[in-house]
Amino acid sequence: MRVPALLALAALVACGGGGEGRARPPAVPSRAADIAGVVTAVDTAWLRVEADPARPTGAPKALLRLRPATVVRRAPGDSAAAAADLRAGQFVRVWYGGPVFETYPVQGDAGVVVIDSAPRAPGAAKPARRGPTVLFPGAEVRVRAPRVAAGWLRGRVVRGAGAAPGAACTGIALTGPDARGRILTVPALAEVQADRRTNTATPLYRSGEPAPDDWVAVPLAAVRAQDAGCR
Repeated sequence: MRVPALLALAALVACGGGGEGRARPPAVPSRAADIAGVVTAVDTAWLRVEADPARPTGAPKALLRLRPATVVRRAPGDSAAAAADLRAGQFVRVWYGGPVFETYPVQGDAGVVVIDSAPRAPGAAKPARRGPTVLFPGAEVRVRAPRVAAGWLRGRVVRGAGAAPGAACTGIALTGPDARGRILTVPALAEVQADRRTNTATPLYRSGEPAPDDWVAVPLAAVRAQDAGCR
């Protein structure tokens, strides 16, 4: 009996010999996507998807972290893609990568993203100049503004008239002991975190100081897009 030869063959099969046992890319879930819509903001760490960007409220929206484990695929053909291939204007389907905060927009991790279409073609109708709302009026935030002070600064989101017609610009009214009525504008900000209990169109009930996991990072690129009509 040629036992050594049989053992060698079994080891070869177990290790994927001949290419048939090689790991395949993660499959797209068979269930319906958790959200499908248009990418309205994206950077290296975050993705914002809106089912109907024309509706400020009422339609599903999600602000999702792009993790190293996030799988990005391109349809049709189910070909491999990467987070760097995501662009504003694409139509995508997204499956969450775990539990999400039931805020508005929903906030959590992107598990699987399927790109169903390319960005809007040149000459097509352009979206509204102002980007989606990612900081809601009245939300409690903490920001870093190195030109103003070191460390985190606490404040509350306020809106004021912008230079462009109809534009409403975001400001951070400082609330700390040394605030002295100061309001920071978006260009002064280097980092933004919002208390998830208050950063919604309809704030959640809150009591006391935020816990560490109540602070949710807000992509600076999305904040700037929200204020695109400002000067």
